[in-house]
Amino acid sequence: MADELLERYQCDRDRRSYERLVETHRTLVASVCRRFLRDPDDVDDVVQETFLKLAGNINSVTGSITGWLASTAQAASVDLIRRSIRERNRRLGLSRVRGGGGGGGGAGAAPQIERLAARETIRLRLHEAMLVLDPAARDVLTERFIRKTPLRVLAGRLNV
Repeated sequence: MADELLERYQCDRDRRSYERLVETHRTLVASVCRRFLRDPDDVDDVVQETFLKLAGNINSVTGSITGWLASTAQAASVDLIRRSIRERNRRLGLSRVRGGGGGGGGAGAAPQIERLAARETIRLRLHEAMLVLDPAARDVLTERFIRKTPLRVLAGRLNV
């Protein structure tokens, strides 16, 4: 049944087929996400992200739609956890610098603040540049430099 819906949606992009795919698999995707995430809002976000990825990559889905959705939901959950940890560590580092790190600030704090400010500026510019790129190029860069995907794996995915 689910594979029939997938084939129907792949062929004619029927909105009803996609909605039925989402209805059929939403509980599975949410279940996978809840194994990794505690916050119900995070679970909802990752479920939505997973189905958006399905819509965007519908022609590349082969095999079991259930397996594809489960692995995509797992990867998206792990990515959210990693982003949260990076953000928390960044905030913690900034709070230590602002608070003087327990050493009362002093002359050593100014260069550290400058380095952090420069890093933040670079991060923001990079983020803006990534938004300008077309989605396919952005995905390749993200896979290579953020997720550390080997070049041979990327080449295989892109049939290069």
